[in-house]
Amino acid sequence: MMGRHVALFLVVLGVLAGTAFGASDKLAPYKPFDEPKPKLPNEILTDSRLDRRVKVFVKSKNLRQLFDELSAKTDVKLLTNQKLWGERAIIYFHDRPLRDVMTEVANLFGYHWSVKGFPGHYRYELYEDARHAKRRDELRQKETEAQNELLLDYLKKLAAGTLSEEALKRLQSSDPMRYRAMTYPTRKDDAGLFMQLGEPFLRKVFTGNEISSKFADFPQQWQAAMLERANRMSTEAWNSAKEEGFELPEFVPFVPEDMALVTVDVRLTGRSPYYGGSLELEVNVGDKKWFPGIRVSPPRQQIVRDLIGLELASAMGGEPLPEKPEITTKELRWLDFRQGLLLGDVLQGIGEQSAVDVIADYHYQPKSERGAVRGISPQKLVASVCQDMDYSSRFDGKTIRLRFNKWYIEPLCEEPPASLIERCWKSLEDNGCISLDVQMDMASLPDNQLKWPGFRFIHGAFASYAKDSLRFLKALGPELRTMAQSEKGLPASSLMPDQYNQFVQWAATLKSDIQPSDLQQSVIALKYQKIWNDDGGNNYKLILNLPDGSSYPARISVIELEGGSRKGMPEWHRKDLKADVIEVLD
Repeated sequence: MMGRHVALFLVVLGVLAGTAFGASDKLAPYKPFDEPKPKLPNEILTDSRLDRRVKVFVKSKNLRQLFDELSAKTDVKLLTNQKLWGERAIIYFHDRPLRDVMTEVANLFGYHWSVKGFPGHYRYELYEDARHAKRRDELRQKETEAQNELLLDYLKKLAAGTLSEEALKRLQSSDPMRYRAMTYPTRKDDAGLFMQLGEPFLRKVFTGNEISSKFADFPQQWQAAMLERANRMSTEAWNSAKEEGFELPEFVPFVPEDMALVTVDVRLTGRSPYYGGSLELEVNVGDKKWFPGIRVSPPRQQIVRDLIGLELASAMGGEPLPEKPEITTKELRWLDFRQGLLLGDVLQGIGEQSAVDVIADYHYQPKSERGAVRGISPQKLVASVCQDMDYSSRFDGKTIRLRFNKWYIEPLCEEPPASLIERCWKSLEDNGCISLDVQMDMASLPDNQLKWPGFRFIHGAFASYAKDSLRFLKALGPELRTMAQSEKGLPASSLMPDQYNQFVQWAATLKSDIQPSDLQQSVIALKYQKIWNDDGGNNYKLILNLPDGSSYPARISVIELEGGSRKGMPEWHRKDLKADVIEVLD
């Protein structure tokens, strides 16, 4: 009998433990301020060195940089586990004990502090425990599935013309450029062409699989619609060019026979915590003619939810924020000449112009469409952040805490070397573009560093989009690159074994079924082409020329900013790095 009671007690205990630790078949939704708080080690509570008061105004530093500077200023060694080096926080603390800073950062992300060393000389390291990492991964998977459904629903309603009229009016008011792009006459038809591919096909693309198929394998109705669209758009472009005085050969329409061996690539690109991704379809007809592809780029997730009639996810809580002082945020001229605010700009305004402390998790998010503001209360400003940027917030009378409702989506990327980031800035400021040499060095980074979101803020940092071409170019070295730019081009037979292996990998990204004998007889050409005369843009084309006369180009974009008003525009972001303040107050 006693054994039975013990067994029953152990079963109940197991159930309770499973419930407490989230071991349930149903994944609890992420609610930023309801997540369990990490327990502080007793050493942190009793270490008198952590009583030192500090001022921390940090807008752009990662945790590794933050803790390195705090360690140097306070003589308390603070470390970050390597997996968390890329995590960032925005902090505006006016006068707080160092212990508070450590506690707030740990609570913000749900990470833990470990203690090393001995009394009086403790070292503290921030880390993520296994249970927290498991929950993050599960939430990420669930959110990715939700993003897929959101994107599919958006495509359906865009194709059917049933997006919310009220939401479109709001978008027209807040972001006229985005509204015009979304309501352009061809957008509905483009979404319809994607929907004709079928939901199973699209769901496969959404999982990250680029699908490459023969044009002839697609449904007949879809093929006919694509040919009609291509001929219509090509004719319009040809007529427009003729009117501007360009000498062009006579336009020859596409016919079904032209498409027998043509391949079609469908992919999803640009997915991030804020964007569900852009759906792209590319028709590969070679370098002789242009076949217009399709691209549907939904706006930010919050706007998509609004457009398809879903409730916006955001929340404010705690005590009401003070109505005074009225905050004026800094003017930010965005790269595409639109005004807008980043979360850091909003919190900088509150932190510097009020006595309120602020902390938030940082993401390389898009700007708030509301733009820079003058004379707005902190309450209204934070409310707009929660709505526009999908954050939740709490205020306890002293500190505003903001957390992104989907902080777990994007895996942390390792940041690239600071010296290379600085070379990007210098190349951009000195030349108006990021030079090909710097782009090649960027492309040579490990993939995890190449995906660093901070590259989004360095205009023209496109190495990730052409990494295979750039890595192959770097492997060639200066002499062979010069040969590739010559009229004769670079024979593949002149490559060294290591270079040839890299060449084979690059060629496979252009066409997967090239015969080895054709590759050995092929010629590589590197061409420079001006594409936007009025804006100073250009690109390079790295072209694979096969013995049968067919050619396969890979474009390498290098955006020049020759108009003086745009040159050096991204400097505001680097200035933010230098404007951070960390001071010991006693």
